[in-house]
Amino acid sequence: MKQLVLSMIIWLSFIGLVPVASGADSVKIGIIDFEKIMQESSAGKMNQKALNTRGTELKGKLENEKQRLDEIGRSFEKEALVLSDEKNGKENGTSEIRSKISKSCSRIMPMN
Repeated sequence: MKQLVLSMIIWLSFIGLVPVASGADSVKIGIIDFEKIMQESSAGKMNQKALNTRGTELKGKLENEKQRLDEIGRSFEKEALVLSDEKNGKENGTSEIRSKISKSCSRIMPMN
């Protein structure tokens, strides 16, 4: 008798699971290819063009600041050679260069 009840429970539970499994094919999963959208859609092309323009502007500013800072570094090295260790104030000069670098970085990439 216990075997019959147990087999009935197992059989009923199996029948109960069949509708759940057949309902699983109604679930659909979609995949979005953002790279393809950016390359093929008109809005994506416009955004890409705007990003490229902004990147070119920032790159130009960065190159100008790099040249200016290189000049400052070269002039500092020349002055360091001419002046004695007591007068050149190496710590003061390096902190001056660091402050100029941080100011340049903040002009190039302002915090929004």
